[in-house]
Amino acid sequence: MNPSTQRRIIDELSTLLAARSTQLAEHPRLHSIDVYRCADLHDRERDELFRRRPLVAGYAEELSKPGDFVTREIAGIPVLMTRDHSGVVRAFINVCRHRGNVVCEAPAGNAKAFVCQYHGWAYGNDGACRSFGHPAAFDGCSLSDFNLTCLPAEIRHGLVWVILTPGQDLSVESFLGPTLDDELANFAESCVRVFEQRVTTHAFNWKLGVETFLEIFHISTLHRMSIAEHFLDGLMTSEKLGPHHRITAARPSFSEVASRPASEWVITDHCTLIYLLFPNTVYLFQREHVQVYSFFPGRHPGECQVRTALLRPNGRIADRATRHWQNNWDIISRAVYDEDFRAMERVQRGISVGASDGFILGRNESVLQEYHEEIRQCLDPLSAASARLFGVRDGDI
Repeated sequence: MNPSTQRRIIDELSTLLAARSTQLAEHPRLHSIDVYRCADLHDRERDELFRRRPLVAGYAEELSKPGDFVTREIAGIPVLMTRDHSGVVRAFINVCRHRGNVVCEAPAGNAKAFVCQYHGWAYGNDGACRSFGHPAAFDGCSLSDFNLTCLPAEIRHGLVWVILTPGQDLSVESFLGPTLDDELANFAESCVRVFEQRVTTHAFNWKLGVETFLEIFHISTLHRMSIAEHFLDGLMTSEKLGPHHRITAARPSFSEVASRPASEWVITDHCTLIYLLFPNTVYLFQREHVQVYSFFPGRHPGECQVRTALLRPNGRIADRATRHWQNNWDIISRAVYDEDFRAMERVQRGISVGASDGFILGRNESVLQEYHEEIRQCLDPLSAASARLFGVRDGDI
């Protein structure tokens, strides 16, 4: 973060602290619960938001050596990511070109080639079709016509990015924009190693998962016994960076250092930085490590897949700090899984039974307001159906 941005954020938080206030939107907004239960919208989100934009699909350490591979299912698409024999990072649809079976079933490993278990077709870790299972049966067919379907892939800032549609141009730098790209670059040394990761499926809409990180006003109540002591109650500011967001949430120590010259301290020592990487990934910088939460639509509107990781620095001191990283991972488990996600499952149940026909997003939930507006604009800003779904119910009060 450049010094002028840091100074501006400190000034904003200091002003809010003195006023005993927080960042506020102009108006509360009515918010339709149809966005969490509409099957047609769920399909449109999957197609428009998740299959045409760069998504965080993995971590650089997983593909650190030639031959390394990982497999994922991302928004319903089976994906195989590799670092090939020449060192190039690649991604493919993990489907055999013969009869559609999954090519690689292992979650991770190191391999020069992959052989489909159905009929024995073989592929190199560069995606090239090496051999047919029964060559004589395919006389006249060229191996090069049956390579695995390639997906755009790139490693940047310790993350593996993939677009789920073949043939798309991918520039993560352009997608993030100069400010966000520069700030994530500053944290790259803090997310070199994957300490732990988890993939789970939950009974709530994927957007509800994202929303839990876009405001901090529930922390003093929902997280009263877990992480509330680590935040200065309700004190946050945010900035929209293209379709993305940066949220700066103050820790209790901020009130002690806010009056000192900015040159004497670093904002990340006294604030938590929460980045929303649109549309579905929360990148949370916590002093010396990074937490990543990615939410993907499930089989229906009331289900989502969540991929969580704790990324840590490299080096002998970091390698020895197993108890420290484990403690942080345990905190994530208690606060996020046991509290946030359970609450979102209760919210989704209420939505499913029609307990409410709408929510109210308060002035202190400005990032949520902007987030849903960004989704609406991405899906179809001129669509009458979109206007009915979002515009009529999502109005200023």
